[in-house]
Amino acid sequence: MRIKVKYDFKCQRERVWDVLTDIDVLNSMIPKSSGLRAIGENRYEGGLRVELGPIYNRYDFQFEVAGFQLHESLTLNFESTNSPMLFDGGGTLRLEQKNNIATLRYLGDLYIGGHAPGTFRKKAKRKLEQALDNLFRKIEAQCCAEVEHAH
Repeated sequence: MRIKVKYDFKCQRERVWDVLTDIDVLNSMIPKSSGLRAIGENRYEGGLRVELGPIYNRYDFQFEVAGFQLHESLTLNFESTNSPMLFDGGGTLRLEQKNNIATLRYLGDLYIGGHAPGTFRKKAKRKLEQALDNLFRKIEAQCCAEVEHAH
């Protein structure tokens, strides 16, 4: 399934990039996470507790960051490692600056394997989009707070 996300941050692209690429900061912002850990150069692992209505599971995953262009773009590839429902995918994240707005665009694919019905897949996609929107709001709040402290 195709995942397409756009978010406008009211701050500078470099600051958004710094937060997005800081594993310690991201760990503090991702709810129900067991934390992200480096397992190699540009490779990480983590786990999330995901709730879809009355169903919840822990999903362990690994991801790799590639195609890294400082303050502009990166490519993510991810896969589940020990989960009840297999998933994998990847995509490209781009950051653009126009005036005082940094626009993040993510375009990628998510494959959910196993015997997941179509309604589950749709709910999973909505849940992922909501989680990303919440994460981006937290990143924006941190970026704005740091700008205010600098003045």
